[in-house]
Amino acid sequence: MILPRLSLALLLPALLGACGDKSTGDDSAAGDGGAGETPCADPAYNPLVGTCAETFLADCFDPAGECDGSVDMSNGSTSFTWANGASVETSVDASVPTSPVVTSTLRASNGTVCAIGVTRSNYASCAAQTVYTRQADGAIQIWCSQNDGTLEVVCPGGEGIEITASQSAQANECGYGSDAGPCTLSGLGG
Repeated sequence: MILPRLSLALLLPALLGACGDKSTGDDSAAGDGGAGETPCADPAYNPLVGTCAETFLADCFDPAGECDGSVDMSNGSTSFTWANGASVETSVDASVPTSPVVTSTLRASNGTVCAIGVTRSNYASCAAQTVYTRQADGAIQIWCSQNDGTLEVVCPGGEGIEITASQSAQANECGYGSDAGPCTLSGLGG
């Protein structure tokens, strides 16, 4: 069945846009650049530092601790939950198999819905486009990723941030922030 693979391909930009991908397993990624740490607080290394991409959900989405994730291979839905209760859940609408839509719900540790993200492939000149709607005020942020790894983020005020493929990989290493551990994913077998 092709749906789970396609859904996971769409999910990755959705989670990157929302909160990074700390799949490197380096819990010190958001550190100060000391021995063995990536310099995530340095904008020369992490192009998202100090931008709306970093601050868009900072007042709400607060993952902390270890993260457990699961994938339902029958429908491509996922669930990621951190030790403090913050979570990201996705569902896939595959009613048009060639163009599935992934919807992500980001919740704070207190259960508040911080944002809803909708990811579409091959949409609006993007290989994958994710539109996040912040629930507190309806502000919108758009992430447009390309197959070559480049990324553009359009902030609620219209400011655009262009990120090269290597910068995107570096920002990816920085993940969810200093308090959030990497996600251990289960359910990929089968």
